Amino acid sequence: ADYALFEKEDVLQQVCEKVVIPNVELRVDEEELFEDNPGEYIKKDLEGSDAETRRRAASELVKGLCVRFETAVATLFSGYTTAMLQRYAADPSSNWASKDAAIYIVTALIWRTGTKSAGATGTSALINVVDFFEAQVGPEIHNAASNPGAVERQVLVASSLKFATTFRNQIPREKYGDLMSSAIKLMGCPQRVLHTYASVCVERLLTVKDPQASGPPVPRIRKEEVVGLVPSILASIFSLLGPGKPENEYVLKCLLRITAVTQERMTPHLKTMLQFLSGAIDAAAKNPANPIYNHYLFEALASTVRFVCRPDTTGEALRACEAHIAPVFQSILANDVVEFAPYVFQVQSQMLELNPTGSALPASYIGLLEPLLSPTLWDRSGYVPGMSLYISTITRKDPAAVVGKLPAILGIFQKLVSSKVNDHHGMSIITTLVETYPLETLQQYVGELFKILMIRLQSAKTAKYAQKLIYFVSVFTVKYGGDTLISVFDALQPGLLVGFLGQVWVQEASSLENSHERKMCACGLSALIQSDKFLAEPYLSVLGTTLNGAIALLVGVKVEAVQEDGEEEGGEDEGYSVAHAHLAWTSSGSGQSQMLAGVNAEETLALAVVMASEKRPGQISQIVQNSVEQPAQEALARYLASIGKTIS
Repeated sequence: ADYALFEKEDVLQQVCEKVVIPNVELRVDEEELFEDNPGEYIKKDLEGSDAETRRRAASELVKGLCVRFETAVATLFSGYTTAMLQRYAADPSSNWASKDAAIYIVTALIWRTGTKSAGATGTSALINVVDFFEAQVGPEIHNAASNPGAVERQVLVASSLKFATTFRNQIPREKYGDLMSSAIKLMGCPQRVLHTYASVCVERLLTVKDPQASGPPVPRIRKEEVVGLVPSILASIFSLLGPGKPENEYVLKCLLRITAVTQERMTPHLKTMLQFLSGAIDAAAKNPANPIYNHYLFEALASTVRFVCRPDTTGEALRACEAHIAPVFQSILANDVVEFAPYVFQVQSQMLELNPTGSALPASYIGLLEPLLSPTLWDRSGYVPGMSLYISTITRKDPAAVVGKLPAILGIFQKLVSSKVNDHHGMSIITTLVETYPLETLQQYVGELFKILMIRLQSAKTAKYAQKLIYFVSVFTVKYGGDTLISVFDALQPGLLVGFLGQVWVQEASSLENSHERKMCACGLSALIQSDKFLAEPYLSVLGTTLNGAIALLVGVKVEAVQEDGEEEGGEDEGYSVAHAHLAWTSSGSGQSQMLAGVNAEETLALAVVMASEKRPGQISQIVQNSVEQPAQEALARYLASIGKTIS
């Protein structure tokens, strides 16, 4: 085998002495990089862009040797690292690089499994991580924290912070208090690498969770403990970021983590947060050069809205947020800052969602609607998700403000639905219109709308489009009734619904993954079954197929969606556009349809079958017996029994 060469002890010793040790020791150019170009040092050391460097190669060699010769390698290197640590102890000021190299080697020896985001999840049984941390790493961090403004041996302290971050899962909870306290103090260090590594350490420590004998894992640092640390953390963060300060996405991510962990307990700091975020966003908008930093800025704002404004029933927090943020957002849109506009639409929609439904909205929301209806804006694909979300949200919140804009909105829908990339955004808009308005409001548009939908289905069907279409048709049927749906389809072509039911609605519904969408489709089919027009030919002939489809949705039968040729998103050449970056903390589920809130879909189907049976005595039971599959018949019998009914 290739590794047989290394089985000899003298060969391993030569590798350790001649290859590994010389290449893990810090060189002068790396010390200069630490001081003169901290951003590049962080990129290489923290992000792993040093994959081709001698230090990283030596580290990977040690890890590889440990796979086959763990005991021999650990024994050899223990002697070398002990000697390095002794040199450091004899003269810390002159020999700090020896300890830095020792920490680097020990990290490679201990690491077995893990990821960059999760840290080390598996370690060597031959070296005690906690003992090494307590004896060699922790003291460096704590001593530096005693005077963060004048830290000596800065590279060594940075390496110590990185070690603590890497092996955070193995450090026991009782050590977390001192480690967090010291890391927070080091966030106040003026040296960029140090305060960055300290911020990363704090942020990563807050992600660690411990499994429980029963129930979900719990954070190692409890929410109540973090709340007490917030003032000092915020003071450090705000001293490092903002107008005139270097953009540091690692520090900003720490702020985001603090908000996500403490949630509503951030309320006392809301004004300070908003002042910082509005100023930082405004400054970044003038030169949006760092996309990761910019993304975390808006994530921090979205998390503030979600965790502070949403729980506040008085609305004061939301009003404060709107007052601080609205002028900044207006400036971004007025100056056409294309990198930030997609974020603006998402956060505006998030704040809009928190306003009471039916009440008069602040002028800043209504004033944004008219510019969004400009067709040229919809040519920017990166804008589309946020703008379509905003239109849907404002439609739900203030239908009266939108009703006069319906022709323009339907024009936008037609543009979107013609695109395989953006069709789902168009479907979302018209679904919201149906959920919001009575049939009388939309009656004049319904025929043309369905014509557009059917033409797209016939000319460019994809699994994604078909699923969005049947969801829309289900919402339409639940809201306006099965007879209305049949009339619309018959106006396009008599009997068209028969083919649509069998070839699209029932067939595609079985591949739906989302439980809410499955429930809506089942309720849509139930509404169709009990309608008068459906209980006559040619529709009665597909009652068995319809029942099979509805019951399959309720019992959870799924099939894989069939991918159509050319369906992959992004397949259309739309030219250059700023990419849409979704903000994770804007998603709360509050925008989901409430039409079926409290509705039992099984009982709804059973009642629909009973009503149909009463209208067509004898016929329905015969169809069920002859055309409905046996497992579906048994499920239907259970649904009927749950409401104390039978069919004859």
